Amino acid sequence: MKNTITTIFCLISFISFSQNKTDSLKKIISSNNITITDIINYGNLVENNSSQIYFNLTMLEGITKTIEYDKMTDILNVNVVQYYELGKTYDSESKINAYKKTEDFKNYLKELETLRNFVISSYFYFTIDLGCNNKYDLKSKTFIFSTEVLKDYFYNPNYLQFENFCILKPNCFKYKEFDQLIGKDKVYNQDIYVPIPNETTAHNIENNCQDVKLMFIFKLSDVITRNVSYNGSTFGTSNIRTKQIIKAIIYSNNQIYKQYTPVLTPKK
Repeated sequence: MKNTITTIFCLISFISFSQNKTDSLKKIISSNNITITDIINYGNLVENNSSQIYFNLTMLEGITKTIEYDKMTDILNVNVVQYYELGKTYDSESKINAYKKTEDFKNYLKELETLRNFVISSYFYFTIDLGCNNKYDLKSKTFIFSTEVLKDYFYNPNYLQFENFCILKPNCFKYKEFDQLIGKDKVYNQDIYVPIPNETTAHNIENNCQDVKLMFIFKLSDVITRNVSYNGSTFGTSNIRTKQIIKAIIYSNNQIYKQYTPVLTPKK
């Protein structure tokens, strides 16, 4: 039976480091003296690698844990049996209910709740490449960043979706959505119009287009489970959702071209 991350490190040091790391980035963001190096040092990368989402958590200084998408859903849902891979042992509701009364379960639950609290209090960041085919539009003074997902898997137009990972749309940008048929699959495209009023800045962005990215900084919110239909089959899937974006940045390497701070709206 594998150990959880929190048994590898001292629990007190783990919580202390998490809070100090979060507080540091919060102060940097609020002061507007942020650098890309600061974000990398104090934030946690959400990576879209080969159509798979991974969460790279800095647990302690110099120690990073890569968490797969399904494991992150288990953390956010505080699913002890799934996270610790106990499903073969506790393979029925009655067995799980009996296990929940044991000290072993209570210890695992406490550890997983600690990890979840760390996760939801942490800052994450996600980047989208510009690419050199997306030229500056002189009329609208914008660059377009794009994403796409299979139409059958699309969750909600209030979110930008990357695989099963959904980023709540910041209200500092305009958007355009449209369907496109690729082979036999209908794809849902989302274009993000990022304003760059200064043409000199836009020229510099075009000159470095191969390295230009749009970054979103946020905290994770929750997991929503729903049924989807694809190729005649219906099955359950999960979407991890973010809270409202705290800041968006267009940059290349360590050069920030422009920052955007969305107007935060109260929860409904």
